[in-house]
Amino acid sequence: MKILYMSCHDVLEYDEIRILSQLGHDVFSIGGYINPKLPHASIRPGLELDFNKSLFDKWGHYTNLNLLNNINENLCGKILHKDFVDEFDCIIVMHIQAWIDLNVDVFKNKKVILRTIGQNLELNEHSLNKHRKNNVKVIRYSPKERELVNYAGEDTLIRFLKYKSDFKNRSTDLLKNVISFGQNVYERRLYCGAKHIEYMSNRFNFKLFGPHNQNYKFSGGHISYEEQLDELSKNSVFFYTGTYPAQYTLGFVESLMSGIPLVSIGESLLYEGIGKYPSEVCDILSKVSSLYSNNIEEICEIVQKILQNDEYAKQISDKQIKVAVEMFSVEQNINLWKDFLNSL
Repeated sequence: MKILYMSCHDVLEYDEIRILSQLGHDVFSIGGYINPKLPHASIRPGLELDFNKSLFDKWGHYTNLNLLNNINENLCGKILHKDFVDEFDCIIVMHIQAWIDLNVDVFKNKKVILRTIGQNLELNEHSLNKHRKNNVKVIRYSPKERELVNYAGEDTLIRFLKYKSDFKNRSTDLLKNVISFGQNVYERRLYCGAKHIEYMSNRFNFKLFGPHNQNYKFSGGHISYEEQLDELSKNSVFFYTGTYPAQYTLGFVESLMSGIPLVSIGESLLYEGIGKYPSEVCDILSKVSSLYSNNIEEICEIVQKILQNDEYAKQISDKQIKVAVEMFSVEQNINLWKDFLNSL
């Protein structure tokens, strides 16, 4: 199929364009990868896929017309013209239902898919019911979404998938460090578990990687994908604090897949100051071992055991990779995408 992919998350866009292209689909993305070889996004590398200049020019033409008609510049590239949309068989919209509302007339008679990314709250679910009645298909990313208030149902479940082949083997000379990934953690505090990250930074050799963390002395800065894979391969523990309201994050999947022993705060700490929301992290970690707790001191004990016991750390790493490959690898799960798209 010719697929229009409307993105609001560059990392997931990178992953799913790769998957859809591998399946033989012709994908044009309105997002960071509108030109796959030269993406606007710096957080992931370019893709060896052809740049469709004719589609880009057509999209740009109508975007400029929208701008001349005084449409808000943040929306003018998302309000699409029928002449442009008719180039495609299928439209995949990542999370933002307003993009479907803006294009409801031109999307008629097209296969339209809403891909969830763990950001839905009860109002999102309520509005999603309307779209499902209009034959919009829904791809969920976690079974825990079924616990959301006003849950609107699903047409399939396809997790965030990663290429296992991207990841490096664990170093034979590990650094006795604890690391984490996140962006703007200090300012987003409750939503990123900032106080627990700060606590761990006082107990261990600790680095927090990601953009906009300059308030912290333990910030490792904004690093490239290759550098991220390197850090995951050579450090001893990954500390996970979640990001509200996601059931799990791409950082969680990448850490799990890399084999770095992943230790998380438990659900009570995830909900602290926010209120309960459905998280899948502890369920997934239970398949490996009990690498989570609602007591920060118990978490420190788990981390200390991993740092001090190489054999235990290796056992955790091996189990973790096995779980990650089964649940989240492209190599074992790409047919979920193939079968779903073939069923439309």
